[in-house]
Amino acid sequence: MAKHVIEELIDDLDGGEADVTVRIGWEGEWRELDLSEKNLDAFAKVFDPYWDAGRGGTEKNEASGRRRRSNGSGSKRQGGRRDYDRGEFKTWAVENDIRLNRGRPPRELIDRFLAEADGK
Repeated sequence: MAKHVIEELIDDLDGGEADVTVRIGWEGEWRELDLSEKNLDAFAKVFDPYWDAGRGGTEKNEASGRRRRSNGSGSKRQGGRRDYDRGEFKTWAVENDIRLNRGRPPRELIDRFLAEADGK
């Protein structure tokens, strides 16, 4: 028996569609937040100054903490907007038997989708 499961992220703040899961720690406790790009940008705007002012941790702490956002190098994204249609991307992934995990898909996968879409 075949089963096809589609997982949709819901933004924990506003109930809309979420784009990414953020894992944060505070005083030994960990939480995960599913956030839209808009809410992630708002979170980063408040959180980044504290992160940047903090002392560097061990590799383990840095890897399990908040992932640093790039300044756009190596990415086609600008201004917090996607350079692809998420619905079309999900449809493409299903048609190509690609399992999508929670959160933002790997850039390599997005680039492959965009390359194939440009070739059509």
